[in-house]
Amino acid sequence: AAHHQCQVHLTLRGTSMKEAREQSGQGMLRQLRMSMMVARKIMVTKEEVERYYEEHKNEFTTQHSVDVSMIIVGPTTDPEAVRAEIASGKTSFEDAARRYSTAPNAASGGKMGTIAWAYLNPEWRRVLANMQAGEVSQVMRGGQAAYLLQLNSTIENTAQTLEDVAPEIENILREPK
Repeated sequence: AAHHQCQVHLTLRGTSMKEAREQSGQGMLRQLRMSMMVARKIMVTKEEVERYYEEHKNEFTTQHSVDVSMIIVGPTTDPEAVRAEIASGKTSFEDAARRYSTAPNAASGGKMGTIAWAYLNPEWRRVLANMQAGEVSQVMRGGQAAYLLQLNSTIENTAQTLEDVAPEIENILREPK
């Protein structure tokens, strides 16, 4: 109904939907170009960026996080046998994930990527806190599923360098100007 009302309104103005879309798109492009031109003229000095960085240094840190892989073992597979195969070096965690995992990430070797520590469930935190990079957990259970975790790496809280965050700070300082 709203689409029909819009068409009627445009017809009364002597404009088609296609023309209205083109005009709207051109208007947005014009507005984007103007804001880019204005942004280029707003100067943010190196000193302003450095001062902001020093005053907000604690906001520019990487979060404590972990890079984790996971195998969810299917109901017809013995999870202890899968873990033993990995522990013996007979197969890698990645190959075991491709062969045995029922998880959607099985094709990528069970990789889950980097997860912020704060977002992990408490059981995972407890297990991963005591693991070294490359280590595989004992068999874990959740509901009907049995699974294994591999800690690939840990990323500690670290301050980002001024060079890394300078463009972000420039945008922050440019906004109120």
